Amino acid sequence: MHSRIFSAFILSLAFIFVSAKSNDNNKYLIKKYKEHTDQIQSLAFNPNSTSFLSGSSDETIKMWTLLSNKSIKTLKRHHHDVYALKFSSDGKYFFSGGDNSIDMWNSDGSYIKTFSGNATSVWSIDISTDNNYIVNGCFEKVFRLWNINTQKCEYTFKGHSKSVLATAFSKDGKQIASGSQDNTIKLWDLETKRLLKTINGHGGNIYSLAFSPDNKYIASASRDKTIKIWNAETGDFIKTLTAHNRSVMEIKFSTNGKFMVSASYDATVKVWDTKNWEVIYTYQHSEPINCVDISSNNKYIISGSSDNNIYLWEVNNKILVDYYFNNELTKEMEESKLFVPQKSTENKKEYKLRKEKADIFLKKLYSKYSNKL
Repeated sequence: MHSRIFSAFILSLAFIFVSAKSNDNNKYLIKKYKEHTDQIQSLAFNPNSTSFLSGSSDETIKMWTLLSNKSIKTLKRHHHDVYALKFSSDGKYFFSGGDNSIDMWNSDGSYIKTFSGNATSVWSIDISTDNNYIVNGCFEKVFRLWNINTQKCEYTFKGHSKSVLATAFSKDGKQIASGSQDNTIKLWDLETKRLLKTINGHGGNIYSLAFSPDNKYIASASRDKTIKIWNAETGDFIKTLTAHNRSVMEIKFSTNGKFMVSASYDATVKVWDTKNWEVIYTYQHSEPINCVDISSNNKYIISGSSDNNIYLWEVNNKILVDYYFNNELTKEMEESKLFVPQKSTENKKEYKLRKEKADIFLKKLYSKYSNKL
C-alpha cells in the first residue's frame, strides 16, 4: 500500500521516533546577530561559506563569521542606507552601494577604491561571472555598467520610464536583466548593449532579479506580492508564485539550482523547489524582511529584518529529502517493517529495540538520499 495517506502515516511515525521534523518554523534558527542600530538592508555570503557581510540603514557594513557573537569589523564610508553588497566569485573582494557611490573592498575589509557617477542611491549590484564588470541599479531611469579594472562607467543603459532598481548578469555572461518601477523587465545584450526584449507581467515595482545557475530561468520579485519565473533565453512567461502576501524584496538561487529562497515584507523567508515551483519550507520572522542570501555550500540562509537583526538559518537536508524523495522514503521505511508494531502485544523492551533500529535505519536513509540532492 503506497497511498498518500499511508505515506503520511509512515513518515509521521518516523518523526515521532527521531523528531526529524517540527511545526515550529524557528526550529532551524541557528543564531541571531544583534549589532546594527537600524534596519538590515543587504546581506552577502563570502563564497567560502564561513563569513558574511551585512549592510544597514545605520550606514555601516559589518563583517561576521558564522559562529561569532560579535562582528569582526565595522566599515563606514557610505552616508546613506547600504542597500547593496556583492562578493566577487573568488571571494577576494566585494562591492557595496548605499549613497550614490559604489565602494570596492578587499575581503579583509580594507578599502580599495570608489566608483562615482550615480546621481542617486545605489539599490543593487551584480558582478559578471568573469569578475571584470559590475552593473548597478539605482533610483534613476537608467542603469550603469562599470569596468572594474579601469574604474570607469563603460555604458549607461536607457529604456525604462522609471527607476531601475534590480540588475543581474546572466550566468553565461552574455546578457543583463534590468527590473524597474515601471513594472517591466528588460533583457540586454552585454556585448552590443542592444535591448533584446521587454517583459511585461508584474503589477508593481521589480525589486530583485536572479538567473538560475543553469541559466534557464530568470526569477523576478515584485511589490505586487508575487515572484514570476521566465525563460531566460526567450523571456517567455513560465509561472507566477503567489505564496507571499506582501512585497517580495529579494530572491536568490542555491548554487546547485535545487531551490530558491525569497524574502518578503510578510515576515517570511520561503524555500522553493525549482522543478515544480512549490514552497518546500517557510522560515518565520516577526517583522518585515528586506534581504536574504544562501551560502555557496547551500547549508545556510541569512535573512535581514526591519527589527535590525540578522538571522542565520540551517538548510536542513531532511526538509529537502522529505520533499524530493517522499515516495522513496516511504517505500523503504515500509519494507523495513521497523516503523509499525509487528504484533499487537509488543512490550516496552521490544518497542525500545525496534525504535533503536528505526533510528539507525532512518539516519542512514536520510544520509543516502541527502547525497542525491
